[in-house]
Amino acid sequence: LKPCWPKLLMQQLRPACDHMIGLRGDVLLLCLVLALYAGAKEVPTEAELYSSWFSVAGLACEKRLIERPYCCMDERLMPHIERREIHRPGTEWQCEDSNCWDERVGRRGEDLLWVPEGASCTTPRILWLHGGSWYYGSPSTTGYASLASKLASAAGAVVMVPDYPLVPVGNFTGILNASISALRWLALHGPTDCGPHDRAPLFVGGDSSGGGTALSLIFKLKKEPGLMPGGMKLAGGILMSPWTNLLCNTPDYYVHAYARSEEGVRTGDVLTKTGPRKSMETYQSVAKDYLGGDEALLDDPVASPLHAGAAELAPTTPGASAAPPLHFTVGSTETILGDSVLLAQKAAAFGVEVSLNIFSGMWHDFPMYSEGCGSGHDLWPASKAIIEIAKFVRMAELGGTRLGLTRGGVASTTYVYDRSVHSVKWFAPPLSEGGEATMGVAAAALSGGLGGGGGVGVGAVGAGAPGPFVAGLASGVALSVLVLYLLWLRGHHRGSCCAYIQIKQALPSSHEVPSDVVGAVEAGLESARIPPLPAAVEVGAKWWVPPVAAASAAGGREHRLG
Repeated sequence: LKPCWPKLLMQQLRPACDHMIGLRGDVLLLCLVLALYAGAKEVPTEAELYSSWFSVAGLACEKRLIERPYCCMDERLMPHIERREIHRPGTEWQCEDSNCWDERVGRRGEDLLWVPEGASCTTPRILWLHGGSWYYGSPSTTGYASLASKLASAAGAVVMVPDYPLVPVGNFTGILNASISALRWLALHGPTDCGPHDRAPLFVGGDSSGGGTALSLIFKLKKEPGLMPGGMKLAGGILMSPWTNLLCNTPDYYVHAYARSEEGVRTGDVLTKTGPRKSMETYQSVAKDYLGGDEALLDDPVASPLHAGAAELAPTTPGASAAPPLHFTVGSTETILGDSVLLAQKAAAFGVEVSLNIFSGMWHDFPMYSEGCGSGHDLWPASKAIIEIAKFVRMAELGGTRLGLTRGGVASTTYVYDRSVHSVKWFAPPLSEGGEATMGVAAAALSGGLGGGGGVGVGAVGAGAPGPFVAGLASGVALSVLVLYLLWLRGHHRGSCCAYIQIKQALPSSHEVPSDVVGAVEAGLESARIPPLPAAVEVGAKWWVPPVAAASAAGGREHRLG
């Protein structure tokens, strides 16, 4: 009832009864009851309810992205971050109208290096591979200059963005080799002429298609560590909305297909509005071009990282380490959500340290819209995502490959809601969260704080001064009517309340499942003679980790109920 009362009293009850002061008491009572009934029946429209769940920045970005996908990315560069152009021998290539789809034509191949103030040879270094379906993008366009400078500022790291040859000039093999060359240069040089003995933490990251190539690079180095100078190893991988499945056949293409209700409320991925089947076919076509037409690589564990197995993820010999720690950032509405979730779960089962952050209501590559798409408000989830990446870099810098993120073969997974909307009611105070108190400091380094992003989609209904009818109406009559009305509501919903109480009483007081229950379940499954899965279901066989492998990677502990 709470949302109804201010509107009810101010808009329904007072105008209806102000003109009846002095009339008979039963008429006043009837007026009050009718006003209460009419006001209580009013509910927000679908569009109003939807808007109340999202910030001003989120709604503005959604509207603009629906009209023009991939518009309005961030442009702001962070202060105290130096921008350097790097010309490495042998990296030059030509982007012409006849062989290149990108808008930046002419001579290409220059990298950008973003260096924080006071950086040294021990400062963490991040190689960031930009997205754009391998057809588009560069270190200085489509928001990557802003993203790199923000990552450098928040993480206190040197960030290098190479200008690798785009398809069709380049392909999977050429882009991967260009990425290895850039990583080797970054490992040996850093912010100054550092030497091979200056062991700074080294990370590989990327977004979208660049995130897929970043994982290809990580797995390539896992299998061929001699590619790095002096036996250098990666400290971690940073994946932002990575495209990891080149077969493009996860259920999310359908589950998160874009749709729009009669009242204009959207659901699904705002950046993919062509329908699930068309999207899958388009993505598969792009993937084949990236692979140079070699369809055998569509499920190759290095080229298509979702299909990775023990060789790419698990320790290969006793005492060896698994793949480096991985940090995933993804929006909950993405058509390629499964590309992150499935791989994160698999990597953790094989013993990799994994953190997975899923942001509610966010779209593909949302951290690149932290400035709010021209709304004048910061997009809180985008800024939060960058801060979480910075925290991961700092953790990996201090903790090495054992960060305590994966426990029992399960990734550390967080589903993140937008704290700039309804945060007082939904969330615990910031200081109650471990490490959350430092968020304001990191946010200030990003954009002067997140205070500008706190706008709510719809304004609260205000309550004015009471009208003259309040003084003329006996308080006893008003209270009696309100009590009767609330009692009626209580009786009306009594069934659902009682059902909830019955369910709650039926639940055990502990989350631990009794051993006899487990035994009964296992016995029932053994005698149930469950038929084998049809061939159509087995398409995802390479997505999952076999239970024995999962138990082995988790130190011999197998989850029986799993």
